[in-house]
Amino acid sequence: MERKNNIIKWTSIFLLIVLTSHSFIHLTAQPDSENKTILQNVSQNIKQQMLNLNNNPPNPPEIIGPTSGKIKEEQRYTFILTDPDEDLLFYLEINWGDGTESVDCGCGKSWQNGTEVIFTHQWNEEGIFNLTARIQDGYGTWSEWSDPIPITMPYTYQVSYQKSNGISNISAKEAWDLMNNTEDGRQIPIDMRRPGEYFNERIVPPQPEDWPRWFPYEIQSGGPGPIKNEGILLDLFISHYNDKEIIIYCRTGRRTSLAAQILIDNGFQGKLYNMVDGITEWKGKGLPTTLTN
Repeated sequence: MERKNNIIKWTSIFLLIVLTSHSFIHLTAQPDSENKTILQNVSQNIKQQMLNLNNNPPNPPEIIGPTSGKIKEEQRYTFILTDPDEDLLFYLEINWGDGTESVDCGCGKSWQNGTEVIFTHQWNEEGIFNLTARIQDGYGTWSEWSDPIPITMPYTYQVSYQKSNGISNISAKEAWDLMNNTEDGRQIPIDMRRPGEYFNERIVPPQPEDWPRWFPYEIQSGGPGPIKNEGILLDLFISHYNDKEIIIYCRTGRRTSLAAQILIDNGFQGKLYNMVDGITEWKGKGLPTTLTN
């Protein structure tokens, strides 16, 4: 009912503007055919305004494709276009993150809801580039920009981490490179911050199946908090990840430096990487995180 009242309100405002316009004041002075044309245009404009009031913007395009590659080598990406009202879609804009854009107006071939559009692109310099896109519907309404996807160019599996007591200290960029390399196994990120920190914002790894797990440092150290049987939980954690490669991180690296030693002292035998400057450096390098709304 409220939406209907809003439509009536805005339609009334639109009619008031038309009725007080210069062209309508002189309507009686026009020939009948011209009067009819003007009234038809007014009617059509009112209908269009009412339709626009009921229109929802399209969804941001879903982007599927590689997150790393070689310089000057084309990469292939699929853009899935959807609209909550299932409207036709006409204009796709892509920002590749390197100062270039691609646009497709859909001229003569409007896209149906759920259409997949394929583009290729090559990056010509080293770096991390944020790929994002947006789409416009037939009413001229734009979607939000999609969440940026970091593209690493070139992908090189080269890390210079320092190893001490079975713990490999790595930077955020080295952690990103490790997680991009899946040929020799997967490096699982483990968030060791408090619950509020983890649920507020977490890192986004390049491989969706490597979504960060959560194992607070307080559980290992017997620190503050209502959690009981910390020793049992620590044993379960070690037994589960003992044959795996894990990357542990906190906010600045202080807690993970202590946690890494606790894991080693309690018999952890897997590969252990400590992201020494934590999520603070990760964000500073422009690497992706997700916020809890």
